[in-house]
Amino acid sequence: MNAEQKAQRLKSKHWKKYLLSSLIPDNYWVGQQTAKALLEAGNHQAGDVMMISGDKTTPASKQRQAGATDYFNSKVHINLKYELYADWNQALSYQKSHVLIGRSKNLKYIWTANDLMAFGSIEALKELALKKPKEISVLGAGILRLRGGR
Repeated sequence: MNAEQKAQRLKSKHWKKYLLSSLIPDNYWVGQQTAKALLEAGNHQAGDVMMISGDKTTPASKQRQAGATDYFNSKVHINLKYELYADWNQALSYQKSHVLIGRSKNLKYIWTANDLMAFGSIEALKELALKKPKEISVLGAGILRLRGGR
């Protein structure tokens, strides 16, 4: 929106009374960038990826998943082995991660659509006595930060 359009908007009584501005994130970009950061955290090792998305219907989940999927599929040394959904829920991510981690001998990466689901996957890794990031790198597409984490 240019300066003239902004000025016109502010003059409108309708705008002030009924409409609110909003920011909409580019979730496709978020998915791509977090997938890229995940591979960087794992030193670009060849291996399998477990992708845990939020749900099958919300635009944020679908767009983040699409961005990450496209990025992973552009890398010949990466195999997108599992694509699942955990309803944006830490406990559900933990349960699904716990089941699938042992099924892939070459699992190197776990990508999640938010930080809480990443925490669930990390809990499963700890319980299975696997070390992060030495064996498997985990990254959530979110804004939470752990003390001492990136």
